[in-house]
Amino acid sequence: MFISGMDQFQTFVQPAKNLFSTRALNSHNKHKHSNTKILAQRFESVTIYERNQVPSTFAPTSVDLTTNGPSTDLYSVTDLDDFISSEIQPDSSFLAGTSQSVDHLVTLLQHNVPARLRPSRVIKGGSLGKGTAVKGKSDIDMTLIMSKYSNVRDLVRDMPDILSELEESLQHVPEISVDGKTRHAVQISFGESSVDILPAVDVTKEITLDEVYRKMTGSDASVKDFYSASLAPLQTELVRNLPTKVKSLIRLIKYWNKEKVKPMLLSRCPTSYLYEVIIMDRWVKTGRPDSFDMTRAAHDVLTSLKNNRDFKILTTELAKYDRRVADIRAETYIMDPCNPTNDLYNSRFWNWDGVSYVA
Repeated sequence: MFISGMDQFQTFVQPAKNLFSTRALNSHNKHKHSNTKILAQRFESVTIYERNQVPSTFAPTSVDLTTNGPSTDLYSVTDLDDFISSEIQPDSSFLAGTSQSVDHLVTLLQHNVPARLRPSRVIKGGSLGKGTAVKGKSDIDMTLIMSKYSNVRDLVRDMPDILSELEESLQHVPEISVDGKTRHAVQISFGESSVDILPAVDVTKEITLDEVYRKMTGSDASVKDFYSASLAPLQTELVRNLPTKVKSLIRLIKYWNKEKVKPMLLSRCPTSYLYEVIIMDRWVKTGRPDSFDMTRAAHDVLTSLKNNRDFKILTTELAKYDRRVADIRAETYIMDPCNPTNDLYNSRFWNWDGVSYVA
């Protein structure tokens, strides 16, 4: 039913043809469950836990993009650009207010933690830092570049104490609600935003990025997961520098994911950054256009998600490393362009069959 390979990529930007007229999304929705036998076979092979994450009644439905009031069907929207602008993209007043709040949070972090934990700088990430926030509660990553540490291994050694001290300190700040912590971050709520505070090291202060990657696949392989926070600013910069239209497409897919995929798959729903990498790869393969038809672009991305077992993504044009460095261990993969050891497709037990079904 669907065009694949370079033909599909080219229609992303070329004038609409029959398959890629406004009817494309309707056709996609109508036929997306045509291979139900194959999909059923796939579900037979998954665990009971995985099956329980997907509703037992699988009546094919269109994708509703709103949860309150009259539903807006993605496949019936005639102007996706207008829909993104009016229904998904935050308005300027929200962004300005959030920006002020984030600046205030940076000040609080610099003055309300023990001296040894005070960062040399704070890097704002997440959807707000990348410029891909959607209306409603947005996520923020605050990367604290720790001035007292020069390498990741030393930071890992002290990480439990660092996170405990950070959590304890922030509990005494009235404007901050501490939600808990993970192995890598302290999680807080601040105003309308969820914030992850990640201690990190300026890994390129003394050595080159290529040398960092060699350490991650060599002497520091046992602590490579803890490099993620230190490399997160590269991810933020990569997405932030995308054309506005590409970031609008990212917003659209993130909103679809939030409204339709996440309620079904819960914690086994892929992360926003994973979708961003998929979209950046599709965009690069079309020649990096500044403008394109949003309907055909959405169709292209949804089709790729439907056929996600075909993913072999390592976008060399964007990757910060040579392909030979990439730690690819599976037939299907999505490599983080900023981290050669991070296969996003296989990094966690995502429910990819569920994503395929919804797409």
